[in-house]
Amino acid sequence: MSIERIIGIDFGTSTSVIRVKRYENGKPVGIGTRLDTQKVFDLVPTVIQEVNGHRYYGEEAVAPKGKNAIIYRNFKLDLESDDECKRNIAKGLTEAFLSFLADAYQTDSEGGHLGESTDLERTIISYPVKWCDDTKNFMVEATRKAGFPNVEGMDEAQAAIHAVVVQNEKILLAKKYLQENIPTTILLIDMGAGTTDLVLCRYTPGKQPKNEILATWPKEGDVLFGGSEVDRLLRYYVSELFVDKSQSETLLKRIPMEQFKAWKETVVAKVLENNETVDQFYTLDDLADMLEIEMKPYSLDRLAFETCASNYLKQFPKLINGCLNAADMQGEQVDLVVLTGGHSQWYFANEIIAGKMPNISSVIFPHIAQNTSRIIRVAHPQETAALGMVFSPLAVNFKNNEQNNYEKKENDIDYLKHKNEGQLSNNTNSSTERNRLCVPKQVFCYFNDIIVLKNNGKIWCEGEFKNFSCDNEAFKLNDILQKWTNIDSLCSIRYNIFVGVKPNGDVVVAGPDENLNNQIQKLKNIKQIDKNSLISYQKKRDYVIAMTNDGRIVSSNENLNGELSNWKNITSLNSLIGVCKDGTVRSCIKSFEKKYDDQYENTLKNWNNIVQTVSGVYNVAGLRSDGTVVTMRPTGSFYVDNKPWNTENWRNVTKLACGIYHVVGLCKDGTVVASGIEHSNECHVSTWKDIVSIYASDYWTAGLRKDGTVVTTLDSLCGRSMTSEWENIIEICGGERSIIGIKATGEIEQLSFELKGLIYTKIVPESVKKYTHIWQAQDKADPEVFEDYKMATEKHKKVFKGPLSDEEMGGENGIDLDW
Repeated sequence: MSIERIIGIDFGTSTSVIRVKRYENGKPVGIGTRLDTQKVFDLVPTVIQEVNGHRYYGEEAVAPKGKNAIIYRNFKLDLESDDECKRNIAKGLTEAFLSFLADAYQTDSEGGHLGESTDLERTIISYPVKWCDDTKNFMVEATRKAGFPNVEGMDEAQAAIHAVVVQNEKILLAKKYLQENIPTTILLIDMGAGTTDLVLCRYTPGKQPKNEILATWPKEGDVLFGGSEVDRLLRYYVSELFVDKSQSETLLKRIPMEQFKAWKETVVAKVLENNETVDQFYTLDDLADMLEIEMKPYSLDRLAFETCASNYLKQFPKLINGCLNAADMQGEQVDLVVLTGGHSQWYFANEIIAGKMPNISSVIFPHIAQNTSRIIRVAHPQETAALGMVFSPLAVNFKNNEQNNYEKKENDIDYLKHKNEGQLSNNTNSSTERNRLCVPKQVFCYFNDIIVLKNNGKIWCEGEFKNFSCDNEAFKLNDILQKWTNIDSLCSIRYNIFVGVKPNGDVVVAGPDENLNNQIQKLKNIKQIDKNSLISYQKKRDYVIAMTNDGRIVSSNENLNGELSNWKNITSLNSLIGVCKDGTVRSCIKSFEKKYDDQYENTLKNWNNIVQTVSGVYNVAGLRSDGTVVTMRPTGSFYVDNKPWNTENWRNVTKLACGIYHVVGLCKDGTVVASGIEHSNECHVSTWKDIVSIYASDYWTAGLRKDGTVVTTLDSLCGRSMTSEWENIIEICGGERSIIGIKATGEIEQLSFELKGLIYTKIVPESVKKYTHIWQAQDKADPEVFEDYKMATEKHKKVFKGPLSDEEMGGENGIDLDW
């Protein structure tokens, strides 16, 4: 069988590169090859020079070869110009440059440098995501016309994500940023000289890896955010340094834009990366000295640059949010951000994504802001797109579903693996659409009432909501919630109040007391409402506290805002405790609970290097950056360290969870530790392995295994697995009396504890807009089993005997509740 040779051409605004790779039976042969141009260079400046009727290309075209030389740069940008004349000139230059590359390829190929003459050749040319179809087709035809064989196109962002997942999978798996058979959402940002392109994908590593495109951006518009725009900004900056402004143009016209580009890349970018100050530009300084032109000091530090480039920099978060909105996703759902392209080496790209430039953007990726190692910079960014194209045979499972052209197929996905689960509605759409739009952000359960915050910011409710304690009979919680749109997160305390936070920081409130609702709705630029302050709100106190997007703490009570005004750089807020950017913590517990004396807050002041805090009613725990844990518990009217929570010897903890009386830690190796006062075996976790996520409710603990199954402490209590039918779970949560498992398909599994027995419920996303209860069945049990969750005696264990029978499950088709 002949060997296939893949030729990847990245035709860039400032530089171009060709990579070549060979495959036999789908497997690589030898190592990849760079195309030599002019026998020296593999990164080719996309430059053409004309002198006296002769053309020079690439490196030979950079320096003028005569007084009448005309040098063409950045002509790629004019391929989509509104000016037809510019567009036609750009097309002619592009065809000429591609012919130069084709000649270099042919020369190398004939010399045997790229493979055998019997190779089957295939060429892939890249182009920006936002280009229209006509321009993309022109690039394919121009490449074919230049002489490259069997040409096809691929957008630059998809090419880059090919390269990243193929080249870096092993490293990302080792760091546990990727885990086998578990989907990971990756945002790749390809920052080139001309444009910045984004692709959002869901990558699942494993023996048969899958990569699903969720969105590419931008589709259209004037936002380019290319590196060449910074060249012009720097030119403007130095023009303002002339004491006599009339001399600026006289001098600057002698310095070509290419010199500003070189200054940017070799000096400015590197100096600002180190947070130092640029104080020279030799090309300009020499001319100014020679002509005796007076200039002010450069003083180009980060503040000066960000002031000059403020409007430009604000386009970056605009592009990111545009991509997220195109996929109906929020920043908190992104697991990794990959930066590539030559322009990605600037400090501001990393800083904005990490949420460290509040003057430019609010925090877009909360999880990544807390763990900036999830921002990955590609080592050789200029070559990423070309590498991705030649790696395409290794990414055959790459699926592009961003067009939303989902074709309904019979038996598209088999949700119903249990014989009693009934049938799906005929309106079911494809699995891709459900995966992208129907995986819930949050699920709230209380008895039989269920509230789902969907990925598109809307809320689905089901139940009678009889448990809502409210004297106002006209108040209908479910009616209010289902009218809300564009909700980023929900906070609640039972059903006494729900607060929704929108992406712009506005809040909406569903509660029976209009006066209190109005006070909360006055809060602006909110990122998170503190749930514990809602508990106090429930006790008829007239205020809540919240964290803003810029790391401040505010209250709906003006009198408290003075006390909270010195809280700055807060990264998370939990139970009236704020974690600061430097790892210290702040507390305002005394403002809500007067019984606590100064010892509580004095103890917290000694905590350091904290990355997470959790709390139950009777405990507070903090996770340090080194994986150790500190705890406190109430004794009388104040808190005392580490008693009885024996966490002193915990090591390598990566996440904490809290119940009322116990604290649980997830360790790096997938094991789990727990400590506290046990009522129903909630600390029996020592045998758990391969755990990737934990959840602690009032009197029980649950763990999600890396294979998608779930284990709970109820298993040891009841003598059998309570979640044995659950599989392909991607997240676990719950409530006071329920365990919830969420699947990548959007399907929800629920196990709830009621006095009449265990209730198993399955909820399936019938479509983007609607969920449906598929079945519900009762596991008959003595009501005493559930009284106060005290189920530790042998008498109670005898109630649970093996798997449910068909009769217990409600017969052949389950119980039809007409939901």
